[in-house]
Amino acid sequence: MTHYFYETYDPYYAIIRAEDEEQAKGFYEEVVADVDDEESFYATLEVKSEEYVRGKMIGINDLEGRLMTPGEKEELIGVNGIIVMDASLV
Repeated sequence: MTHYFYETYDPYYAIIRAEDEEQAKGFYEEVVADVDDEESFYATLEVKSEEYVRGKMIGINDLEGRLMTPGEKEELIGVNGIIVMDASLV
């Protein structure tokens, strides 16, 4: 099964790994925030390359605030769900 990396800013920033846009929205609503305006959400949802996502993961922290190790980042890249999200929500 093919997986994609999606990036959105509406209403909060997130990078999501999912099979399709519908699944990406579901993960977003489970972890980040409710989607009040689906049209706006899907309009800002962009497919990104794995290379782009890896670049965004440089210097990110886990939920406890500690810097993630390369191994932890590698694990996260391979799992469907929220990979990176707006730090103000943590």
